Amino acid sequence: MAYNCEIGDKPRAFTRSLLEACRHMQRILVAGLVAFVGCAAAFLSVPASATIITLGPGSPIDSTITGIGNLAFTPTPATTIYQVTLTDFNNDFSNQDPNTTVLNGVAAVVGVSASTLSLADNFESGFNNDFNETGLTSFEYVAIHNAQGELVFVYSSPQTSFSADTASTLSNFRFYSGESVPVPEPASLAILGSALLGWGLIRRRKNG
Repeated sequence: MAYNCEIGDKPRAFTRSLLEACRHMQRILVAGLVAFVGCAAAFLSVPASATIITLGPGSPIDSTITGIGNLAFTPTPATTIYQVTLTDFNNDFSNQDPNTTVLNGVAAVVGVSASTLSLADNFESGFNNDFNETGLTSFEYVAIHNAQGELVFVYSSPQTSFSADTASTLSNFRFYSGESVPVPEPASLAILGSALLGWGLIRRRKNG
């Protein structure tokens, strides 16, 4: 009888050890996920460059670019609005070729491949009144030029109209279609989900 009891205790002892190990792994994964989310939030809140800042996403925006200032626009809200000045503006947007330089600049600012973007519509030269266009070719990105900087509007879904006031201080409106900004899924979420699922199955088996 003692022999059978000893054999029966081994699976229970093993199960307890396994449960404790799973609980420990769960605590590690949760702590890691919290740290990951914190780091990701800090990373996303920091502009890619000191001369690229985010505005909006709602209308109006308050731009620090000379001559723009408070700017109302539609459609609103955008997904993200970038203001590009100084070094990044000079490197990416000083040459206002809509099919090469500006396209590449938009791709660099928003973080997509330039090969996935194409020029949808192009409006150049100065504007005396508000810019208001409907029936545009479908677009997800808008690049608006000013002598001191560039505004890049990002939309998560295709748009066919755009308007902006104080257009007299703006010279070029370029509209681009292409892939949406990538939003990678953290691998930690999948790992944590698998660990919690395994832990739940073990608890259920134990209780059963």
